[in-house]
Amino acid sequence: MRAAMIVGPRQIVIEEVAIPQPAPGEALVRVAACGICGSDVSFYKGAPDYSISYPAIAGHEMAGIVEEINGAGDRLVVGDRVAVEPLIACGECYACRVGEYNCCADLKVIGAHVPGGFAEYVVAPLNRCHAIPASMAWHIGAAVEPYTIGANVVRRGQVTDRDTVIINGAGTIGLTVLDTARNVIGARVLITDLLDERLDRAAALGADRVVNARREDVNHHVMAFTGGEGASVVVDATGNPDVIGNLENQVAPAGRCVIVGYSDSAVCFSGVNIIKKEMTVLGSRNSCNAYPGVIDMASNGTLHLDQLVTQRYEFDQIGEAFQFAADCPELAGKVVVEFSL
Repeated sequence: MRAAMIVGPRQIVIEEVAIPQPAPGEALVRVAACGICGSDVSFYKGAPDYSISYPAIAGHEMAGIVEEINGAGDRLVVGDRVAVEPLIACGECYACRVGEYNCCADLKVIGAHVPGGFAEYVVAPLNRCHAIPASMAWHIGAAVEPYTIGANVVRRGQVTDRDTVIINGAGTIGLTVLDTARNVIGARVLITDLLDERLDRAAALGADRVVNARREDVNHHVMAFTGGEGASVVVDATGNPDVIGNLENQVAPAGRCVIVGYSDSAVCFSGVNIIKKEMTVLGSRNSCNAYPGVIDMASNGTLHLDQLVTQRYEFDQIGEAFQFAADCPELAGKVVVEFSL
């Protein structure tokens, strides 16, 4: 099969490699589309990554056709169209025992720890292959994965239609949180970013207020938006330690802070604020049991996955796709690579 190998910073080559063989309990999936995630872009640009090293087949936002099943497929049959959840959990650690397999102590991610979806075939656990309808376009199927990340943020933050939500960051994940919180749950949402183009996409998705954090005082807008009391739920989708640390100034007493933006730097909150506000600080990693719901809502038009995808490239253009995603963040929403089936 053909696979796109990232062999070094900004170096992608398409090579012939062996088709992977599914182990018991796995399916072989012929990939139809795979999205480029921000983590893929960071790896492509040369940023160190604890889970992946050169050379590697990246890609964890996948949709395709089940070609082979090794074991009892239960709900799956050969020929099914599926969105692939890229998580391989141990099933035995504390997180798995309590049903939070997304933060398994020995979690492996397809496209990081094992070969991913920028190839003609990929193997995945049977229970991580989720059927999608024939009416769902492949590029929309690939966009299911990032939408499950947003769904998990909303789950962790226990967002309801009575909440006022602040989202810092209008990249892919911030937009999925916005779409879910605003258009599914019915919360009021203010979202910030440094790029007007991203804020334009947020406005099109129904944000109640957008704020350019490069030009405007974000905390002033937050207080104006919330009547001076702060938001019941504040989200970081930037990964910037300073932005994360500022959540304590945006959240209302008894409110929730949800951190989904990744940073390996220390983050500081005031001990007084944690106590006086009785802040709840929550991490959100990957997603947990979110695929069926997102697929249903994408199918009935409740969620707007079509607005997330801004560019589509053929597999032979994958080098151009990565270059665009890396160099044009103001224009690149979700970039998807598509295969000819």
